[in-house]
Amino acid sequence: MWSPHKFKHTGVSVMGEHNAPLTLIQGQARHAHVSTTARYIHVDEDTHAEKAAAFYAAMATKRPPAATTEQKPGFGPN
Repeated sequence: MWSPHKFKHTGVSVMGEHNAPLTLIQGQARHAHVSTTARYIHVDEDTHAEKAAAFYAAMATKRPPAATTEQKPGFGPN
């Protein structure tokens, strides 16, 4: 038997499966706490490992700009 709660649960779960940000799902579900929303997200261990690997790979490629010691013309001591 379907109920409004089951529709909500299904919608939240589908959003999670499609990698929607947890805070977006929280807002759509109207949960006061993100921990409540997290209970609806069902991720198997293989998917979790793949997402973690993708996250770390993305973080490894994002580096802050290199600092430079060059002086721009008109600035600093001459």
